[in-house]
Amino acid sequence: MSLEYFVKLICSNKLKISIAESQPEINAFYFIYPVILLLGLALSLIIPNEWKKFYLFSSRNILNKIFAYNGNVVFTIFYLLISLTKLISLPIKKQFLGSLLPIPNTISIDDNKNKKSKKKVLFSQFLKFILKNIILFIDFFIIDHLFIATGGNCFINNLPTSDVKDAQVCNKMKGEWKGGFDISGHFCFITSISLMFLCELKMMIEEYQFKHVNKIMASLILIIVFIWCCLLSVTSVFYHTVLEKMLGLSMGYICPLIIYSKFFEKILV
Repeated sequence: MSLEYFVKLICSNKLKISIAESQPEINAFYFIYPVILLLGLALSLIIPNEWKKFYLFSSRNILNKIFAYNGNVVFTIFYLLISLTKLISLPIKKQFLGSLLPIPNTISIDDNKNKKSKKKVLFSQFLKFILKNIILFIDFFIIDHLFIATGGNCFINNLPTSDVKDAQVCNKMKGEWKGGFDISGHFCFITSISLMFLCELKMMIEEYQFKHVNKIMASLILIIVFIWCCLLSVTSVFYHTVLEKMLGLSMGYICPLIIYSKFFEKILV
């Protein structure tokens, strides 16, 4: 099985959903995360909760620190690489003019088209990045303030600290975020950014030539998404209540569904 076939298998498969009389098609990869949640909930009935003390399942493990707590940094680095890959592999559709016209004119027209296309790609990638940050900021503003409003606090050395109102800040201070209704930030954040990567990968294989640089980028994206899915599997088994995980998962769909919606289709490429 070639890499190109494997990527297309993941990104291009669609499922039909029956809604009233219509049957809209949805990309199959959108269903990965509910499956992870359901499998995790099933396994949580079998696996003892004490297992989360093991290094591999704890929040202290190196993968969680890099890809979850510093997930924004990972996302930003690879999103920039994806954007660069799109610029490098941008298809040039040459319009061959009549043979009476000199060759320099043909090249000039192609160059102008290519420059305009690259500007559109840059604008699109920048706008999507800004939208992602705004949407996730709103998501986590709601998550953190709901947590505090329901009696939650950041505990440092087993003492509540009312000054800290952000879960990420609490974690950096080596505190413990507990006591309130804690919608799963892991599910919200990882679902959002990994779905964005899969949507970007889908666009790359459908609209750009699958050259060597695209193959390298596709491999890296799939590895990172796989790691994020593994982290979500641990969360789904050991952490948060069922409702907290379900709400976190639901909020995780807001970002990609807005950015890759029909509304932005003509603006974002």
